[in-house]
Formats: sequence, C-alpha cells, structure tokens
Amino acid sequence: MVATSNHPRMSLAYNCILTVAILILVQTGLATGTTAQAVDFTFIAVSDLHIGYPVPQKDKESFPYDLKERNKKYASVINDIENYKWPSGKKVNQVKGVVIAGDITEGDTRRTRKKKFTWEDEMLRHEGQMHDFESIYGTLKNPQKSLKYPVFEGLGNHDFTILNYKNTKFIDEESLIKTHPVIKRLHERNEARPKDINLSVDPLYGIHYHWYWNDVLFIHLNNMIRDKMAYEYNGKKGIIYDNPEPGFKRPMGNFKAFSYLTETLKNKKKSTKGIVIISHYPPFLHPVADQFPLFCNLTHFSKLQVPVLILSGHKHHSSMTMWGNVYPSLVVGSPMTPMAMTLIRFDGKKFSAMDINMQEAIKRTESKTKNRVLPGYTIL
Repeated sequence: MVATSNHPRMSLAYNCILTVAILILVQTGLATGTTAQAVDFTFIAVSDLHIGYPVPQKDKESFPYDLKERNKKYASVINDIENYKWPSGKKVNQVKGVVIAGDITEGDTRRTRKKKFTWEDEMLRHEGQMHDFESIYGTLKNPQKSLKYPVFEGLGNHDFTILNYKNTKFIDEESLIKTHPVIKRLHERNEARPKDINLSVDPLYGIHYHWYWNDVLFIHLNNMIRDKMAYEYNGKKGIIYDNPEPGFKRPMGNFKAFSYLTETLKNKKKSTKGIVIISHYPPFLHPVADQFPLFCNLTHFSKLQVPVLILSGHKHHSSMTMWGNVYPSLVVGSPMTPMAMTLIRFDGKKFSAMDINMQEAIKRTESKTKNRVLPGYTIL
C-alpha cells in the first residue's frame, strides 16, 4: 500500500514524483516487464516559417533568401530527406510527415506598425501570406503538389492580427475564427484532413486536433497549453499579450487548449506507445509556465505510462530542456536565422532528435551530393 496525503500541495508533489518514476520505468521497459512492439518511424518538425517577413536591408547578408524563398528551399530538402543518411550511416526512412509548430505567417510587423493601416489591410496581408504557405507546403486537396509528405500545422502568435487598432473594436475568439483568413483557413484544412489516421478535430473551435502515427498519439494545441486569456504569474495578474506596446496589444487566443488536451488524453487508445504534444509557445515561458502543476496532475491521473515529448517554437533556434525536470521539451528548428530543422525518430521505446543545419543541407540537396549525410547534431 502506497502512502498518500490529503494536503493539496503534498498530493501534487507525490503525483509529480510518481509520474517521473513511471516515465523512468517505461523508458527502461520495466513498467510492464515486456519490450515494445516493432514501431520505428521518423517525422520532420519545424516552426516559425514567418512567410511574409520583410527582411531589412541591413540583414540581407545574413538572410541569403527572403522567408518565402527560404521556405521553398526547406521544401526541397524535405522532399529529399530520404536520400540522406543519419550520422550512424543508417538511411533515413519511414518518414511520416511534417509537423509545424506555429507562426506560419508573419502577419503584422514592427515595420508595418509604424505606418497607417486598416483592419482590411491586415486581413489582406494575412490572406496573401497564407496563400504563399499553401503554394509551398501544399493544399489538402492537392497535398503533394509541393511536398511528398502530409503537413500538420498550427497557429502561432504571429498568425493573429492585432485586435485593438484605435478604430477597431476587440473581437472575441468565436468571431476571430469566422473572420480571420489564417484561422479560418486552418479550420477549413482541418475539416478536409483524411480520417484514416484517426484524426479528430475539437468540436468547439475546429482548431486543435490529434492523430496517430503507428500508435503514437500527436496532439496539436496551436498557440499554447492553457485555456484562459487571463493569467497569474509570480503574483501578477493580467491578460496575455504578445510583446505589448502602447496602442498595439495582441491578445493570445488559446481556444481552450488545455481542456482539449485533457479530453484527448482521457480518451487515448489503450495501444498508445508514445505521446507528442505540439504548441507554439514553449511550456517553460511565462504565459504557460504556471500550468506545470496542472499538467503534471493531468498526466498522473491520465496514467501516461508511455514516453511524452513536447514540441514548440517561438524562440527561432533549437534547444532542449526538461519542463519541470520531468518532460523533455524541444524547441524545433526554424527558417529564421540560424536556419535549422528538426528530425525526430521514435524507435518504439523512446524519442530521439537531430538538429539539421539547413544552410549546409540546402547546398547538399542542390548539388545532389552522393551518400548525403545529415549535417547537424543530436539534441535528444
């Protein structure tokens, strides 16, 4: 019999410790006394495409291509990925698809904010950038027009239009979904996704969704792992804004992401061998960091006896940390400087990841170098 405590803080600490113990047992194969079935596949993760980013003249040397052109180069490497080998010499294969962790478009920028513009101008800007995204990464009616692999994208903070221009009233989340060209288009893309991968879209907003690859559950939560716009952090209360500036505050739409995560984990398949949670904001940044106790409690009561990996973006450079010293959290590569992409493998027992140097990979793909080896380094 295991001793427990009725005190909320003691109970939460106990749950977190027990969760860590279970994850260690699962990673070593001791939790069930059996080894995992043969499951081995790879997928590509990238974030912060920022299509439409206006490259300043002073940055031209550090930006060999503008962001639209960079994303075209990324697409060429993605299509070429199975012609590469891992540094171990093993061929890259069983590539399932591409996961994008937000900031598909640039949207408004600090440069455009200095100019007079209208709500309609901003809508047209987003609409054009979303069109460019689909011209590179494909539409769902013709998903392989540009890429060989299916794409699973989500929203980031740059995919929201500034909502409080002096001449514009605040728009609620429901109205935002119906009118904003990027959010509306992602909703339409989700509705058109094939159902043969057990894909399920949230009925409330149609934005969050989950699917399975080889019994690994993928949950895309778009911007961040939380429900409410309001937050409390280090004793301070407020509303979540992205880079608040006088007269230019952009609220962060979360679309009840934590509730969708809770429901999805509650109803996961018994055969689930691993879980990947995707959101734009890394969980260790302040708009999300205060959610760790809730997340830890959720994973405990959901009995997650499988490896868990959290993928995010926003930082524009790859990194790996442990959220709460429990859950591996990867910030994946981006076409923004220093130009990287993340290749992730699940071997049936654990996740591993490699950060790819995309400037070098683009050269190797375009020159059709023989015996191509992935340039980069292991980050997980």
